[in-house]
Amino acid sequence: MQVSSLSPGTKLNLDVLRDGETKEFSAIAGERPGGRIAGESTESLSRRDEGALRGVAVDDIDPEARQQLNIPSQVKGALITEVAPDSPAARAGISRGDVILEINKQPVASAEGAVQLCAKADNKKSLVKLWSRGSKVFVVVDETGSDKAAS
Repeated sequence: MQVSSLSPGTKLNLDVLRDGETKEFSAIAGERPGGRIAGESTESLSRRDEGALRGVAVDDIDPEARQQLNIPSQVKGALITEVAPDSPAARAGISRGDVILEINKQPVASAEGAVQLCAKADNKKSLVKLWSRGSKVFVVVDETGSDKAAS
């Protein structure tokens, strides 16, 4: 069993060999440091107040993330690794573990591609196509200051 594949909150019973004796411990799996799903680096979709999808961080989909999140091999895009809880993206229903497939009808093939598309966005409303928990969905992220978000 790999501890990194367990969901946070899972109870563990561990047998540890210490000084030649086996000792039993109980533990609860926590979240990985930095809150990352998989992979080491993430890119913020917008580094300033302009642009689309503020408060969202993405990374490329690596084999560990594909396996951990059951992302089919044909799904290409940018893996969402963080979503600020008070962001328009969060209000629109975007969450960690979703994959961005398109932004404003433009395909996304990588984290870098998502960052570039967000930097080019000239509208405060973005149509985002996601792969989310096995389904493809569209959401509208409204960054005009309104609390309304359509999905």
